[in-house]
Amino acid sequence: MTTMGEELPCSDSLHLGNGKGKVSVNNMKALSRRAFLASSISAATLAVMACSSGTTTSGGGSSAPTPPATAPTSGSASAPAATAAPAPAGVTKLVYWTFMPTNPRFQARPTIFAEFGKQNNATIEVDDVTAGNPENQKLAASFAAHVEPDILDPDTSDRTVQWGQQGFLLPVDDLVNQIGKDDFPKVSITFGTWQGKLYGIPLLGYPHVMHYRKDWLDEAGIKPPETTDELITAAKKLTGTTSAGQQRFGVSAYFASVHAPPFFQNFVGPNEGYTFDEKGNIVIDSEQVFQAMKAVNTILPYAAPGYTNLQYGDTRNLYTEGKIAIEIDSTSMGVALVSGEKQHPEVTNNTASQLIPWGPSSKKDRSGFNGITYFAIGAQTKYADLVRKFMSWFYSTDVYTRAFLSYDWGLIPQRISVATDQKWFSQVPKPAQSVIKAGTEAVKYDTFPGEDWGPSPAGNQLVAADTYRNLLIKVSQAKSDSDIKAALQWAKNDVKQAIQQG
Repeated sequence: MTTMGEELPCSDSLHLGNGKGKVSVNNMKALSRRAFLASSISAATLAVMACSSGTTTSGGGSSAPTPPATAPTSGSASAPAATAAPAPAGVTKLVYWTFMPTNPRFQARPTIFAEFGKQNNATIEVDDVTAGNPENQKLAASFAAHVEPDILDPDTSDRTVQWGQQGFLLPVDDLVNQIGKDDFPKVSITFGTWQGKLYGIPLLGYPHVMHYRKDWLDEAGIKPPETTDELITAAKKLTGTTSAGQQRFGVSAYFASVHAPPFFQNFVGPNEGYTFDEKGNIVIDSEQVFQAMKAVNTILPYAAPGYTNLQYGDTRNLYTEGKIAIEIDSTSMGVALVSGEKQHPEVTNNTASQLIPWGPSSKKDRSGFNGITYFAIGAQTKYADLVRKFMSWFYSTDVYTRAFLSYDWGLIPQRISVATDQKWFSQVPKPAQSVIKAGTEAVKYDTFPGEDWGPSPAGNQLVAADTYRNLLIKVSQAKSDSDIKAALQWAKNDVKQAIQQG
């Protein structure tokens, strides 16, 4: 999963450490089935949690269509693709697997899909699939049974590339060129590409940004922090008791396995830190990463307790309950603010969002963690021309814009012309506008932990091995700079070991 940071060139010749330092990714061919499944679990969970609001979303609108009685269970490893009743004679049925349930996450889907069906004598059967290992297993089973779905929306860039490596997806370079390649963030194209082939059309983004309580910062005489030093100062000053007698923490922190990598990247990326350099050398012990980890160590006393096991859905809930002043997480905060406006108007009406603060070594060209989902075509589809026609139609300005008036508020359109269209933006609920504005900017800068130079199996291995979580825990326990440096040396060794074992 990538952030939107520098526009990263794809490097098929990236090297990832061996005993002396380097193992070519060219030699790390398509992942074995076991490695593919293992490395996907954490990446998929990350993305699903990143897209979730952490609070109840707003209701109303269309109800989710009732799944066919004979459809396989989402988590079933043995069940192939859906086996619902065939479409009426003469009508082509396309099967679409999605990790985003229609209700409440994309309520306009039935209406929009029905339009295409009416125009093309087709139906699109939607099958909600549980992201993570169940989705991997189900797709592998369907592929083996030659009943793979026609359309999929991989929930992460990692998954998109992995499915492409496994032969599950068709390349879509021609479609993206037709839609307009320059209308997508370069980083989104880079991270859906493997060995020169793009395996998904960037669909939506959920980059990480900083959300904060304007009223509390104003009350304390603090300007919104733009550097990590200012963030630490603000967090310290805002920790304590509010004027209403409520206990308040200055900033959020979350080290749970699924969200430790984003937390790590939200400090390392904005300080020009990397896990690997462009040549593949392990540089997680660099001065830039040290500075970022020292900032983490310094700021943790002002974070809500229990952060070792918290996800950012947990800290987001604390933020919307008025218990945290500054929350750094994904733009899906937008839907939490919109849906919580009646329950917590003081939070919704006083929240603003901006880019994550820059570190002392920052060149202001890289920021925190990024998430991207894609639209993809199943390699076994019998209706490739119709599916491509659907993709082109869906990404037309009118249809794509209408879709993003129905997706969770805070998810960022990957078509730049739509994300920056004032006509669309003016229809976004006011509580989500600051979030989306910050997210649209973050798309230019956000990055991925361990994958700064393009898709890499090693990045997934480190997430699966809990390298970033364990490093953060060690940093939280550090009593001195030497302790932090020792933690980084441990991390460097752990990265070497994870790559060798992988």
